[in-house]
Amino acid sequence: MKTIVVLGMHRSATSLVARTLNAEVHMGSKLLYARSGNPEGYYENIEIIKINDKILHDSGGSWHIPRPEKG
Repeated sequence: MKTIVVLGMHRSATSLVARTLNAEVHMGSKLLYARSGNPEGYYENIEIIKINDKILHDSGGSWHIPRPEKG
């Protein structure tokens, strides 16, 4: 089995790429639903989002508030 990972900053067309891939590749059964910010849907696997959020939280940040720089 091959793994495909779509990485990118927010607002960089990652949802478009994931939606295009979803036509041919199973992106998961629990995908982030459409919202006003992206009415076409995000095509992000909710379980992967949870893992990512935990990594960001454990490092002292979040997707919208990065970890403070140490210096």
